[in-house]
Amino acid sequence: QFNHVPSKGDADAAAALMGGHVDLIAVTPGGWSSLVQAGRLRLLATLGEKRTRRFPDVPVVRETEYGVVHLTPLGLAGPKGLTPEVVAKLHEGFRKAVEDPAFIARMDEMENAIVYQGPEQFTNSWARYYVEEGERVRRFLSK
Repeated sequence: QFNHVPSKGDADAAAALMGGHVDLIAVTPGGWSSLVQAGRLRLLATLGEKRTRRFPDVPVVRETEYGVVHLTPLGLAGPKGLTPEVVAKLHEGFRKAVEDPAFIARMDEMENAIVYQGPEQFTNSWARYYVEEGERVRRFLSK
């Protein structure tokens, strides 16, 4: 049985774990990778679709009875009522940034997959994901 303890982000969650305030955390690869490599944290499982290159002996949760995959998506939000022209300009700028070799290398270093989606596709996939993950969490909690 788990109690959810919210944190302000990966760094706070990792500090709480290393300080003995919590027994387990779920954070993005950028929040655990260097700490695991330094021997400061023990990686129990990852939430991606496949095992990581640097930690191939660590299972993914997908391999368990729960079958959960969580890909650490990043999205941008703006105030309601942004004009289509502003949304298009932001979309184009961020699409170019995601294609930058330095960004790609950094994401690869953190073992974060890059799946770029435009505004409409991202909105639709998140709406679907929210419902699907909610159902998975309810099933998980009912076990």
